[in-house]
Amino acid sequence: MASKKSRMHGPEAKVRSHSPVTSPVLPKKTAAEKITGIIAQLEGLDVPYHYYIMTFLAAISLRNVMEIMVAQNVTRIFWYTALHYSLFYASLLLNIILLLHFMSGEKVGAVSKIVMAGFIVTATVPITDVLLQLVWRYDITYLYMVPEKTRSIWRNYLLFFGEHKGATPGMRVEIFTVMVCSAIYVYLKTHSKIRAALTALLIYSLIFWLYGAIIYLILGAEKLFGLPFDTSFGMMIDVYLFLVLHSLLLVFIMFRPAYAKALLRDFRTTRIVHYELMMLVGIAIGYPPAIGFSQRLSTFMELYFAAAAIVFACVYSTITNNLADIGIDRISNPDRPSVTAAIPHRTYERIGHICLSLAVLYALAAGYQTLFLLACFIGNYFLYSMPPLRLKRVPVLSKFLIALNCLLMMLVGYAFVGRQIPLFPTATSTFVLVVFTACINFIDIKDYQGDKAEGIKTLPVLLGLPWSKRLIGLFLLTGYALVPYFLDMPDLYVPALTSGALIFFLVVRKKYTEWPVFTVYLASVIYFLIYVTAKHNLQ
Repeated sequence: MASKKSRMHGPEAKVRSHSPVTSPVLPKKTAAEKITGIIAQLEGLDVPYHYYIMTFLAAISLRNVMEIMVAQNVTRIFWYTALHYSLFYASLLLNIILLLHFMSGEKVGAVSKIVMAGFIVTATVPITDVLLQLVWRYDITYLYMVPEKTRSIWRNYLLFFGEHKGATPGMRVEIFTVMVCSAIYVYLKTHSKIRAALTALLIYSLIFWLYGAIIYLILGAEKLFGLPFDTSFGMMIDVYLFLVLHSLLLVFIMFRPAYAKALLRDFRTTRIVHYELMMLVGIAIGYPPAIGFSQRLSTFMELYFAAAAIVFACVYSTITNNLADIGIDRISNPDRPSVTAAIPHRTYERIGHICLSLAVLYALAAGYQTLFLLACFIGNYFLYSMPPLRLKRVPVLSKFLIALNCLLMMLVGYAFVGRQIPLFPTATSTFVLVVFTACINFIDIKDYQGDKAEGIKTLPVLLGLPWSKRLIGLFLLTGYALVPYFLDMPDLYVPALTSGALIFFLVVRKKYTEWPVFTVYLASVIYFLIYVTAKHNLQ
């Protein structure tokens, strides 16, 4: 029997050593497989999410600069030019993300990565138009469709922008490319040719109607409400801020539904409505508007932005207060996100910072006076809730800050109708600061156990729950009784005393809950606004 060594060096082993070594032949990837691989790579790339955001911002910055360099309808660069263009693309980005999310069924996070990376295609438009000038001379102008220069809007829609010269060949190539890529993306995700074709049509319709023909929508709204026509840069910026606001909220809800649900559960609806109503009260006090006040569509949009800024400011203040009050809320409000950790604390803080940024942005869009007053509003709540001062621990002063915030929101409305802030009635200011400082103590009743455990010296903690409820109820009743006197409106005595008596009962009753008190209070403010509006109309 041959040894192992001799078998290894025998003739058979020699023959094997000279036989060719063949590797398995891999089948070539199809185009669909290659595209799927690229999509999967972009969706799963292990890089921070803000890299995609920066890619989008870099792409639109490149497009903006090149467009300004080659477009014949741009002669000078103003600050609002870049802002207008950037908001245009931000709105378009968010709406394309939403459309592809609904059509493909893919998660918003994955879709957003593809769309943000794909926005580099926008930079090809000026390049394509410049290259085409070598063989085809035409004016390079990027313009909206306007009625006076458009024979038929529907004809332009059916003929892929038709005779509209503001959609250059480079722009049409870009839009067609986006349509095809979107259709391919949806087809690869759903394997439905119908959904893919419908996606291409919807992408085109979105770009055409909401962006190319948006002037038509603006003029239609102005005509509907009998407002003067305004399609200035300021108006366009307001429109895109409006679109960005709602698209961004919808994207967030789709992107993080669990976080959105937790935030909505902790949404302080009554408090936010209170501050919105204070702004409307300020408008009522300042009515009729001052000379020079212009009623345009942009004016009402700015009022809407002020209301949105108040919401974001309240959400930011709620988040910071929750993070500072975790110990109290474990006893009094155990279902809050800061206690349940439904949103990780680091993420919760980031959401708060985003809300703060949005509050500042939309306050600025509403006007510099709104920004000035809202900044003070946010600062007061920070002083109230947060260390190092955390003034909510100081009796009287803590509620004075909240009363001051009520006055600030009235001033927002008063300034909105063109009135000068220093001319706000002194008697009304005094009434708000004194009466609200006393009455706002009712918000501490429900937190009695938590505040007591944490050593927060609120009125219920200092006097005990039974006596503090009686005193707070008396404050509220007295405050209602003084409203007609300070505002010189004797017709309001009966409804004011009725509302005050009802609130007194709701506060002092044994089984106290906060929402009925807020309901009666908010209803009484709405009644006051209706009364004042009717009185002005009769005059």
